[in-house]
Amino acid sequence: MLIKIGTHCAQSERIKIFFMDGSFKTFQYGREDTLEDLWYTVVQKLGLTNQAAECFFLWSSCETLELLCYTDETVVECVQQWPATYGKYHEREIGIIKESAYALKKLRHKDLPELQLTFRTTSILPLSQERNIKDPMAIHLFYIQAVFNVIESNYPCEPDVAAGLAGLQMQLTLGDHKPDTHTPEYLNRFVKAYMRSSKWRNRIIEEHKRHTGKDKLILQLLYLQLVRQWPYYGSTFFKAEYLPVTQSFYKQPFEGEVRIGINMYGLHIIDPKRMIMNTYTYTDLKEWESDKDLFYFLTPKGEVKKHIYKTPQANLVNDLLWDVISDLAQHVKKIDTIREKQGGSRIVTQKAIETKYRNTVLSPFHEDSSATKGKEKEEQL
Repeated sequence: MLIKIGTHCAQSERIKIFFMDGSFKTFQYGREDTLEDLWYTVVQKLGLTNQAAECFFLWSSCETLELLCYTDETVVECVQQWPATYGKYHEREIGIIKESAYALKKLRHKDLPELQLTFRTTSILPLSQERNIKDPMAIHLFYIQAVFNVIESNYPCEPDVAAGLAGLQMQLTLGDHKPDTHTPEYLNRFVKAYMRSSKWRNRIIEEHKRHTGKDKLILQLLYLQLVRQWPYYGSTFFKAEYLPVTQSFYKQPFEGEVRIGINMYGLHIIDPKRMIMNTYTYTDLKEWESDKDLFYFLTPKGEVKKHIYKTPQANLVNDLLWDVISDLAQHVKKIDTIREKQGGSRIVTQKAIETKYRNTVLSPFHEDSSATKGKEKEEQL
């Protein structure tokens, strides 16, 4: 439920709110306005319904970091604290060991990427809730976020599927096919390098032609229908480096840079170059933990049981997993309550949920679970 929040107009400032297609809108805010005030202003400007608005959040972001904003923090505090926030998750990369005044001053003037406040969904949004949204503006926001993840190779897919998605995107972006303008060479802006052969460019042009004259909203829904089938849809992504547990002459499952994706379905490891993916549901994960810039998890089956990934946002990966598990447990309890009232059987017992938590908390990487307490409300893409 949305409640209108009064804003403070004295000494107003202007700030850009970005969207997942790179576009932005400029908004005014008061010096005392919170990020929740700003969020409400964005929601009103976009004309989102109450139900749709609950799917979207403000994020502090740059190319390598995306953090879910605190709603009670003022916009001024968010902007002023950005150097310290960025430095916290990039200490080793920029040489900041402590948040000294000198180090932060240096970061502000030289190495600090520009803060962007981005309006998008979060990975703990249930897919069932998203599918129930009929608001055209919300569907557009879902669509441009999906396109971003496809183009950035966060969503690996077969070339045939990629060609179909590119055809839909071209129709939505360019309108009906124009042979004189929409040449095969023109397609390079819509496709990855491996699909720029004449074979695939011609295939995409044919896909584009198929959608001539179709309604924009219908095309966006068709695009979403395709990508929502994937288990990694809606994930929050973290850039990481795969570290083999043992050296071997045999081929490792991943090489170098990967993406760690987390959503309500599970944890996904994606190689954006080779378009390889492994998905682990939450029943597959035995334990997990983070330690500085390393994230570990164990699986009870398979050839490789211990997995190690290096990322400056290792703690964010750990925290997000806990947030998802907590939401899943609450969802299961809610369904069980409804089923019991209707006279049906429970999905899982309360004891089973508690046992799952107990097994997860007893991590082999630390003797206790203190590292998981007092989690920050921060997430990264």
